[in-house]
Amino acid sequence: NPAITTVILVFVFQSVLRMQLPQYWAFLISGYFPWVFALHTLGQAPSVVTSHSYMARSLPFPAEVLVASTVCSRLIEFAAELLLVVVVLCVFRHQGVPASLALLPLLIVIQAILLTGLALPIAALAVFFEDVQHAVPTVLVLLGLLSPVYYPVAYVPDSLRALFLANPFAVLLELYHAVLYDGRMPSLSLIALSAATSVVVLIVGATLFRWKRAYFAEIV
Repeated sequence: NPAITTVILVFVFQSVLRMQLPQYWAFLISGYFPWVFALHTLGQAPSVVTSHSYMARSLPFPAEVLVASTVCSRLIEFAAELLLVVVVLCVFRHQGVPASLALLPLLIVIQAILLTGLALPIAALAVFFEDVQHAVPTVLVLLGLLSPVYYPVAYVPDSLRALFLANPFAVLLELYHAVLYDGRMPSLSLIALSAATSVVVLIVGATLFRWKRAYFAEIV
């Protein structure tokens, strides 16, 4: 599905909308597959606890494991997809292996931390409000349009760029584009910002999840 969607998106943005980027297909796959990882992980988060109600009722069971296992299962899929992306980019885009790829594992870890931090409160909220599972896909569609998945950050007006980069996915995808598409080492300050944001999101998300965890067994 992601491969077919990528072909369609390349046709639309390169041939119809005429996106002025060299080898736009390479730019798109550099950000689209990391975004699919986020899309699938967060899209599944609302049903993580409710679909495992028989386990959630067991109070000694750490419900956080349900969220972590979801992230890990999607991470395995993402790693396989990303390996193919790297091979294609090395052969057809860079004609070699850029040194920037050494940072790829770090970006994957940062993204996994960020997604876990976001999935935890979403999973907890869905236990109390059934409409969360319907709202999350809509929010993710909007978030995808407000993130540099289909266009570079450079296309965002200077007056809005600071606000645009307040989105943690915007910073993370900018790093993926630098490493995969440009084949260059990104700014260390940008990496530090993305890592710090992910850790803060994880701490806040875990705190919110644990705050309501004791009530799961009474509801699900």
